[in-house]
Amino acid sequence: KRSDAEQISLGFRPANPVNFDIKGNVLAGLRENQFNGRAN
Repeated sequence: KRSDAEQISLGFRPANPVNFDIKGNVLAGLRENQFNGRAN
């Protein structure tokens, strides 16, 4: 069973998938950095 987030992602088709993926990766990295900063 897919999660709601996966279903939303699969249902959404951005105009430029490459730019969308890059932005997604950057945002994911920022979230990880913030989490690591709080943990330390």
